Amino acid sequence: MKTIETRDQQTQNERMRIRLAALNICDAESAAAQFRRCCASEQWVRGMTSARPFDGIEEMESYADHLWAQCPPAEWLATFAAHPKIGTREGSEWSKQEQSAVMIAAEAVREELAQANRRYEEKFGFIFIVCATGKLPAEMLEILQGRMRNTPGAELLDAAEQQRLITRLRLRKMLSE
Repeated sequence: MKTIETRDQQTQNERMRIRLAALNICDAESAAAQFRRCCASEQWVRGMTSARPFDGIEEMESYADHLWAQCPPAEWLATFAAHPKIGTREGSEWSKQEQSAVMIAAEAVREELAQANRRYEEKFGFIFIVCATGKLPAEMLEILQGRMRNTPGAELLDAAEQQRLITRLRLRKMLSE
């Protein structure tokens, strides 16, 4: 069955297409600044900037995924380091929105998450990365605790996948503003 778009969805989709068209034709420095809001990897930002123009949002997302997969682990780690830790009150407005559920959680839950974050960072050498949008604090804590069972190599791949998901969400946010 074909889904019927609401007027709001149509307006949002048109806005995104217009913003993508503007991103496609702006100067490289402006485009890089916009892509940097989505992902802190300079290799990824350079690749996205030089790949323009994109024919559509899906093409841009697919290419973003491809570039991220091509980044070496050192680039992933540098990107993770640019994120605020889950449960902190720092970072960009997007980070604060993505972690908004943690900000209103009970103090005990935030403290438990902070302690688990410290154990995670001690074990893996980088901060816990999770696509927090739509997740409750207890769910993020459960995910963190489950990932503590990973080997360092497996966890690096899990964290990189979470960053890919975050980047996709932020690409859409960038085009939706």
